[in-house]
Amino acid sequence: MNILINQDPPLAAVPLVDKVAKGIPTIEKVLFDSFFFEECTPSAYCPKEHMIVIDLGHCLMSPYFLQQGMMMYPGIWFNLLWSWFHEVYHAKQLEADPSLADWEGLPPSLEGEADQYTANRVIEWCMAGGQIPPISEMGWMGEQVKALINAHYHDETGDKLIRQLEATRLNAVAEFKDVVALKDMQMDISHAMLDEILAGKIGIINNDMAYLTGAEFFGASFCTMGSKGEFCRYEKPEARLLTGYMGGAV
Repeated sequence: MNILINQDPPLAAVPLVDKVAKGIPTIEKVLFDSFFFEECTPSAYCPKEHMIVIDLGHCLMSPYFLQQGMMMYPGIWFNLLWSWFHEVYHAKQLEADPSLADWEGLPPSLEGEADQYTANRVIEWCMAGGQIPPISEMGWMGEQVKALINAHYHDETGDKLIRQLEATRLNAVAEFKDVVALKDMQMDISHAMLDEILAGKIGIINNDMAYLTGAEFFGASFCTMGSKGEFCRYEKPEARLLTGYMGGAV
C-alpha cells in the first residue's frame, strides 16, 4: 500500500492510515491532497484504482461537525478521521462485492452501512484514548489554522479560537451548551448530562465552561442515552457527510 502526499497531512494520520489499511486488498493507494475535488467533498474511494483520496482542503472547510456543535479545530481533525474510516468501509464493500466497481454511485443502504461502521470506529478511537493532534503536528491544515488565528488575533473570532484550542488540549471537542442548542436535545437528557459533567463523571469543566470529549460528543450524536446517562452503542445513522464513492468511470 502506497501513501501519496501532495499536501502534508497531520503527523498522526500517516501511521493510522498505514495500520488500518494493512490487509485490505482493495486499498492500494492513499492520496493526501488539498482541494483535489471542486465540490465540497472531504474524501472519496476510487474502486478502479483501489485508491482513497483524502482532501485536506475540504476537511478544513467542511462545516458538518460545526453544525452539530463541535468546535472548529476538533471539527477539522474529525472531518479527516470520519472521512478516512468512511472510505475504508467502501473499500471493504468492494472487497465483498467486486461488481460495485461498475456502479455510478452507492444506494442509501450501503452508505448507511458505511456511516454505521464509521461512527463505531470513531467512537472506539475516542474511547481508546485518541488525542487530537496539536497545531504543530497538523501539517498543512495546522498552518491554515495559525493563519486564521493571526488574522483575527485582536478580535472576538481570535479570542474564541484561542479559548477553544486551550479546551482542546484538555481533550474537549465541543461546548456542551452548543451541542444542546444545535441538536435540540430533550431537556431531561441535557440536564442528566450536565449533572454528570458537574459531578466530574463525564466531560470537562474549564474556565467555568462545560465541554464534551470526543466519545461523549459522538455518543450524544449517534447513540441513545440510558436512564442514568450512560452512553449506549450506535443505533441509527446520522445524515451522511459529503464523502463520496467514486464509482463508474474514474
